Order: sequence, then structure tokens, then C-alpha cells
Amino acid sequence: MWHTHRIMSQSVRTKNKPPRASGPREGDRITRLEVRTESSATKADLAEVKGELKAEITVLHGRIDTLNEKIDGVKNELNEKIDGVKNELNQKIESEVGSLRSEMKSEMAALKSELKTQMQANFVSSLKWTLGVLVPFFSVVLTILKFL
Repeated sequence: MWHTHRIMSQSVRTKNKPPRASGPREGDRITRLEVRTESSATKADLAEVKGELKAEITVLHGRIDTLNEKIDGVKNELNEKIDGVKNELNQKIESEVGSLRSEMKSEMAALKSELKTQMQANFVSSLKWTLGVLVPFFSVVLTILKFL
């Protein structure tokens, strides 16, 4: 029952409404057409705009080329500076390595000299000890052999 009432109430509402217009009025359509024709460009107008755009694009390409040249110049300057810094650092490193090598050589020579001196001193003291022990030993042995 509810559905029947709803359908009937909708049909009553639509009967009281006036019919809708199928499109814009005649005067509105003419006005729209006039606006469209006034705003539409001719082929000559389009060609002129196209030429202006091409000219502006050419100018922009020139500016871009100029900027690219400036960028290349800056890149070259930076690369030269980087190479200069690299060379300077390499020279400093080489000089430091050279000075370290010479220091190491002198220290090694000093150590060799000190070691040689210590070895000689140890040899002399060992020889003295050996002779100090062996000479009395052989004297005792010879004395014993004399009595036999």
C-alpha cells in the first residue's frame, strides 16, 4: 500500500509542473553565435601569433645557449681549480712522505749503529766471561795433569 501511495503522489506532482524548454531561447542562441564569431581568429591572426611565438622561442633558445656557455665556463673554472688543489695536495703529500722516509732512514741508521754497539759490547763481555772461566779451568786441569 505504501508503494501505491508513493507512485500516485509522484504523478500528481509532475502534472502540476510546466513543461521544460528543450534548449536555450532563440535570442540567446544568436547572442552566443555572435560572441563566438567575434572571438574566433582568422587564419592570418593565427599565423601572426604563430610567427610571434616562433620569434620568442628563438630568443629563448639564444638565452639558453648563452646560459649553457656560461655554465660551461664555470665548469671549466671549477675543474681548473680542482686540478690545482689536487696538484697542491699531491705535492704536499709527496714532500711529507719524503721527509718521513728520510726520518725513518736516519732512525734506522741510528738503531743499527746502537744495535751494533750493543752486540759488540755483549760479545766482549761474553768473551771476557768465557776467558775468565776457561783460563782458570784449564789452569786447574793442567795442574792436575802435571801431578798425574
